[in-house]
Amino acid sequence: MSNPARHIETWLANVLTAALGSGADVTAAAKTRASTKPRVYPYIVSVMFTEPYESGQQSQQGVARCIIAVEGAVASEGATPTGKESAAVYDTLYQCIAAVTAADYEAAVDTGAKFKTRLTGVGVTSHDGCYNRGDNVYRAGLECFVNFFMIPQ
Repeated sequence: MSNPARHIETWLANVLTAALGSGADVTAAAKTRASTKPRVYPYIVSVMFTEPYESGQQSQQGVARCIIAVEGAVASEGATPTGKESAAVYDTLYQCIAAVTAADYEAAVDTGAKFKTRLTGVGVTSHDGCYNRGDNVYRAGLECFVNFFMIPQ
């Protein structure tokens, strides 16, 4: 069976890795590590499914709420913050927005044993706040929604 959450999270990480190249580290949110580059953590907050169609067909539409968190490079700031870290975060954040909205989601199809998952739409919707995580780590995030369709094989 296709796992839409895993498929969407992998697709999002691949899109961001390809767009950001070696300018940022794209990694799982649970693997926070020090880096001299901005760090990008795409993860899924929730997946909502609609009810199956009245015809009894097993196809389902759904939407995944995702967060893309960006942390500034550790080496950007010293003991006295100078604003370089926040500038790096926002530069990377805008690159993430451009990458996600321009990505070819129609080519991303996950074929499982019982269901196939197709992405049907992607939208970046809001900002998830800006805050410091410690004395010299600046972090910001954005929210996006990925629509998908599960089709029986």
